[in-house]
Amino acid sequence: MSLSESAPLTLDPRTLQLGGPQGRVDVTDPECNLLRALALSPRCRLDTPQLLAHVGKQDTPLGKRALEVQLVRLRKKLEQAGALPPTIKAIRGAGYLLCVPIQLTEPLNPSGS
Repeated sequence: MSLSESAPLTLDPRTLQLGGPQGRVDVTDPECNLLRALALSPRCRLDTPQLLAHVGKQDTPLGKRALEVQLVRLRKKLEQAGALPPTIKAIRGAGYLLCVPIQLTEPLNPSGS
């Protein structure tokens, strides 16, 4: 599935909510950071060290495992909001790819940042 084949979800980093055709789902701050980073990255793909940096984890086996657990939970939340699978693909040796469109409800460069 390409990004254009699914209705866009919305992510509100201020309220930590993900909205979609099935309703709104609460996300944690690290999950919000992951989704935001993927949505804003070129081709919606980031490598593992980049994603670890977005959630404040070290590039260690334990940090990578924690990231994988977060991504499993995030995939479930994306589907709860109405996204069709696959939502986030693991690309062996290259990182992760966001497979659903996500619109951010904040300006790209909020004031004060």
